[in-house]
This record gives sequence, structure tokens and C-alpha cells, in this order.
Amino acid sequence: MPIEKLIPLDAYNESARKIAFADYKDICRPNGIACPQCGAELVDKSQEVLTSFPAQKRVKCLTCDFSGLRITQ
Repeated sequence: MPIEKLIPLDAYNESARKIAFADYKDICRPNGIACPQCGAELVDKSQEVLTSFPAQKRVKCLTCDFSGLRITQ
């Protein structure tokens, strides 16, 4: 039975990094929630999920610079 060649850690991390950032334009995407100050649509600031309870994401308004947190599902 042939043994598979293992991938070095740095090569794996580089490959994973490329996949993680392939769609960088999606990081700050609209989320369908109205801004409480001006009514424009809020965007998620990043894909990072805060490990609070309940879990939350940072949001911002591109129109009036409001920023806050939203609960994730």
C-alpha cells in the first residue's frame, strides 16, 4: 500500500490562506438589516464571528458611519 506524501505546514497554510481570501470582496457585504440611524442597509464589517453568547458580528453603515453588533444565526 503506497504512503501518501504529506504536505509541509507552511505549504498547507499558504494554500488555505489563498482559499480563505479568494473572495475578499465578500468580506464587507450587505446583510439586509436597516441602519437604526438613517435607514440605509448595514454591511458586515468582516467574516469574523465574536465568541460572545450569543455569537455576534460587527456591522457598519456606509451612509452615516453607524457601527454596532448583530447577533448571528
